[in-house]
Amino acid sequence: MGLLRSQEYPSLFTLLECLCIYAMFYFETTGKWFRVYLLFIPVFFIVFTIIELILWPGNDYLIIPEYLTVIVMALLFFYHLLTKLNVPKLINYPFFYFNTAFLIYFCGSFFMFLFSKQVSVLDKDIIKMITLFHCFLNIFYLSLITTGIWKTTRK
Repeated sequence: MGLLRSQEYPSLFTLLECLCIYAMFYFETTGKWFRVYLLFIPVFFIVFTIIELILWPGNDYLIIPEYLTVIVMALLFFYHLLTKLNVPKLINYPFFYFNTAFLIYFCGSFFMFLFSKQVSVLDKDIIKMITLFHCFLNIFYLSLITTGIWKTTRK
């Protein structure tokens, strides 16, 4: 038996994904208040993950707060970007693609995971359609991330 049981890996993956996204936002932002806000988020998620692993092993309750905070950070970053107007061509700005990917994917997935209990009792065709929509969101998310990486290498 290893250090962790297999049902605990999704919680740790969610925590690592969350920390990577927050690090990207932290290093990309210039606003002091936004950076101070970003310093408290990883502490919250580490504590919540430890509590989740102890009290509710096998459940992934961390998804909803992660999605909400990523959505809020993406909206705040767009607000910060559009009020400062320090990017001359938004289409050439690599983090625009990352932020758009985060916003679209996490908004769509948030509502899917939020209503997953209600969806599970529906017809199988509706469940297939919702799963197909999530696959489309994932493809669009990865395409935008790839475009952002490509724009980063062209600088």
